[in-house]
Amino acid sequence: MPRPDIREVVLFYPGKRLARQVVAWARVRPDCTIEPVFARSFPAIQHAIRGADLVVIDATRDCAQAMDAFSQSLTYLGSAVTTVYTETMHEGLELFVRQHGSLLLLGPMSEVLWESYFDHAFRVCEEKRLWKQVA
Repeated sequence: MPRPDIREVVLFYPGKRLARQVVAWARVRPDCTIEPVFARSFPAIQHAIRGADLVVIDATRDCAQAMDAFSQSLTYLGSAVTTVYTETMHEGLELFVRQHGSLLLLGPMSEVLWESYFDHAFRVCEEKRLWKQVA
Protein backbone atom coordinates (compact mmCIF):
# COMPACT_ATOMS: atom_id res chain seq x y z
CA MET A 1 0.00 0.00 0.00
CA PRO A 2 1.45 3.42 -0.95
CA ARG A 3 2.43 5.72 1.88
CA PRO A 4 0.77 9.16 1.68
CA ASP A 5 3.97 10.94 2.71
CA ILE A 6 6.00 9.44 -0.16
CA ARG A 7 5.55 10.72 -3.72
CA GLU A 8 6.00 8.17 -6.48
CA VAL A 9 7.43 9.55 -9.71
CA VAL A 10 7.25 7.26 -12.72
CA LEU A 11 9.81 7.92 -15.47
CA PHE A 12 8.76 6.39 -18.76
CA TYR A 13 11.59 5.44 -21.13
CA PRO A 14 14.31 7.46 -19.38
CA GLY A 15 17.52 7.87 -21.32
CA LYS A 16 20.81 7.95 -19.44
CA ARG A 17 20.90 11.75 -19.18
CA LEU A 18 17.36 12.06 -17.84
CA ALA A 19 17.95 9.23 -15.38
CA ARG A 20 21.18 10.86 -14.13
CA GLN A 21 19.50 14.24 -13.75
CA VAL A 22 16.52 12.95 -11.80
CA VAL A 23 18.56 10.58 -9.63
CA ALA A 24 20.92 13.46 -8.74
CA TRP A 25 17.92 15.53 -7.70
CA ALA A 26 16.24 12.66 -5.81
CA ARG A 27 19.31 11.83 -3.68
CA VAL A 28 18.35 14.57 -1.24
CA ARG A 29 14.60 13.81 -1.32
CA PRO A 30 13.62 11.05 1.12
CA ASP A 31 9.94 11.89 0.40
CA CYS A 32 10.18 10.67 -3.19
CA THR A 33 10.67 7.41 -5.06
CA ILE A 34 11.70 7.24 -8.70
CA GLU A 35 10.44 4.31 -10.75
CA PRO A 36 11.89 3.87 -14.26
CA VAL A 37 9.43 2.13 -16.59
CA PHE A 38 10.11 0.72 -20.04
CA ALA A 39 6.70 -0.91 -20.58
CA ARG A 40 5.35 -0.88 -24.12
CA SER A 41 2.04 -2.74 -23.88
CA PHE A 42 -1.19 -1.00 -22.98
CA PRO A 43 -1.82 -3.05 -19.80
CA ALA A 44 1.77 -2.68 -18.58
CA ILE A 45 1.66 1.10 -19.07
CA GLN A 46 -1.66 1.30 -17.23
CA HIS A 47 -0.26 -0.79 -14.36
CA ALA A 48 2.74 1.56 -13.98
CA ILE A 49 0.54 4.66 -14.03
CA ARG A 50 -1.94 3.42 -11.41
CA GLY A 51 0.38 3.88 -8.45
CA ALA A 52 2.00 7.10 -9.64
CA ASP A 53 1.62 10.56 -8.23
CA LEU A 54 3.54 12.10 -11.09
CA VAL A 55 4.59 10.87 -14.55
CA VAL A 56 7.54 12.15 -16.59
CA ILE A 57 7.83 10.69 -20.09
CA ASP A 58 11.06 10.90 -22.05
CA ALA A 59 10.25 11.51 -25.73
CA THR A 60 13.87 12.04 -26.77
CA ARG A 61 14.37 8.72 -28.57
CA ASP A 62 10.89 7.36 -29.35
CA CYS A 63 8.32 10.11 -29.68
CA ALA A 64 5.51 7.81 -30.86
CA GLN A 65 5.84 5.45 -27.90
CA ALA A 66 6.13 8.40 -25.54
CA MET A 67 2.87 9.84 -26.89
CA ASP A 68 1.12 6.51 -26.25
CA ALA A 69 2.20 6.61 -22.60
CA PHE A 70 1.33 10.32 -22.47
CA SER A 71 -2.22 9.70 -23.70
CA GLN A 72 -2.77 6.92 -21.15
CA SER A 73 -1.36 9.01 -18.33
CA LEU A 74 -3.68 11.88 -19.25
CA THR A 75 -6.64 9.54 -19.05
CA TYR A 76 -5.74 8.14 -15.61
CA LEU A 77 -3.93 11.00 -13.89
CA GLY A 78 -4.70 14.19 -15.81
CA SER A 79 -2.60 16.84 -17.50
CA ALA A 80 -1.39 18.59 -14.35
CA VAL A 81 0.73 15.63 -13.23
CA THR A 82 1.78 14.30 -16.65
CA THR A 83 4.92 15.85 -18.15
CA VAL A 84 6.92 15.19 -21.30
CA TYR A 85 10.70 15.65 -21.34
CA THR A 86 12.82 15.74 -24.48
CA GLU A 87 16.31 16.65 -25.57
CA THR A 88 15.31 16.50 -29.24
CA MET A 89 12.30 18.29 -30.65
CA HIS A 90 10.00 16.20 -32.80
CA GLU A 91 7.53 17.70 -35.25
CA GLY A 92 4.25 18.45 -33.53
CA LEU A 93 5.43 17.35 -30.07
CA GLU A 94 5.26 20.74 -28.38
CA LEU A 95 1.85 21.57 -29.82
CA PHE A 96 0.44 18.13 -28.91
CA VAL A 97 1.66 18.29 -25.32
CA ARG A 98 0.66 21.89 -24.69
CA GLN A 99 -2.78 21.45 -26.29
CA HIS A 100 -3.50 18.90 -23.60
CA GLY A 101 -2.42 21.30 -20.84
CA SER A 102 0.76 19.49 -19.82
CA LEU A 103 4.30 20.74 -19.44
CA LEU A 104 7.03 20.06 -21.97
CA LEU A 105 10.49 20.12 -20.42
CA LEU A 106 13.46 20.74 -22.70
CA GLY A 107 16.59 19.09 -21.44
CA PRO A 108 19.09 18.59 -20.19
CA MET A 109 18.07 20.49 -17.05
CA SER A 110 20.04 21.56 -13.99
CA GLU A 111 19.29 20.41 -10.44
CA VAL A 112 17.89 23.88 -9.73
CA LEU A 113 15.40 23.54 -12.59
CA TRP A 114 14.44 20.04 -11.49
CA GLU A 115 13.91 21.29 -7.93
CA SER A 116 11.63 24.07 -9.21
CA TYR A 117 9.71 21.65 -11.43
CA PHE A 118 9.22 19.01 -8.73
CA ASP A 119 8.25 21.60 -6.08
CA HIS A 120 5.51 22.81 -8.42
CA ALA A 121 4.46 19.28 -9.42
CA PHE A 122 4.29 18.05 -5.81
CA ARG A 123 2.12 21.04 -4.84
CA VAL A 124 -0.26 20.03 -7.64
CA CYS A 125 -0.20 16.42 -6.38
CA GLU A 126 -1.08 17.58 -2.89
CA GLU A 127 -3.96 19.74 -4.15
CA LYS A 128 -5.25 16.77 -6.15
CA ARG A 129 -5.13 14.54 -3.05
CA LEU A 130 -7.00 17.13 -0.99
CA TRP A 131 -9.74 17.39 -3.64
CA LYS A 132 -10.13 13.60 -3.66
CA GLN A 133 -10.58 13.61 0.13
CA VAL A 134 -13.28 16.31 -0.08
CA ALA A 135 -15.19 14.58 -2.90
